[in-house]
Amino acid sequence: MRRVPAASQAVADLGDEKVASVSQDARRARRAGKVVLQIYRESAAYVAAVAESQGVTCRTGCSHCCKLPATSTVPEMVPVVEYLASRSDWKKRRPALERELRHQLAEFATVDVLDEGERVAFFRRQLACMFLKEDRCEIYSLRPAVCRYHMVVSPPANCEVGPEPRPIALVDMQRVENTVAIEGAKALGELTGGPIALAFVLAADLLGVELDVDRTLLDRVTNVCIAVRAHA
Repeated sequence: MRRVPAASQAVADLGDEKVASVSQDARRARRAGKVVLQIYRESAAYVAAVAESQGVTCRTGCSHCCKLPATSTVPEMVPVVEYLASRSDWKKRRPALERELRHQLAEFATVDVLDEGERVAFFRRQLACMFLKEDRCEIYSLRPAVCRYHMVVSPPANCEVGPEPRPIALVDMQRVENTVAIEGAKALGELTGGPIALAFVLAADLLGVELDVDRTLLDRVTNVCIAVRAHA
């Protein structure tokens, strides 16, 4: 057996620890992602019934809400990362995605998404979601709760940016959104989230999916991280 020099062994040990840590984080992340997907499935019939009874006016191709400063929890982004990273075109798609992530993070580093006034001002900038392609959502079946349960009953034109704000009537889906956030957090062991681009990067980190982004931006983007009691 070849003897490994002490320094090299130390590096190897650190590498093993990192792999073990990533594997443990990945397991937590995947567990949380599955919990979120299950809630989506279990809530689908209820959400559809509410949309029909309330007369929701959202239609295919209407993407005004995709320019809101939307936020997501990390567990909600786990299935999205897994889906994109498993696609056959991932290596080809990744550079463009990384550029968009860097752009989104830089833009969100200038706004406090928890401040309503700043959110309104940000909406007027009309920065489209990184997953909006030709007014269609690239991850529609896996979209996070903030998008999935954002439904209006007012005229779609009221959602457009104009010289004067117009009244927008939203369907109250807070209970379902809260369930997604809370149960996902319990499965992950922490409530972590922020703008969609940030949540995507954090989810990728947990899964061990490498992304070339400016890490200094992550600390400048508004985020929430609260430890919670994880499910056994």
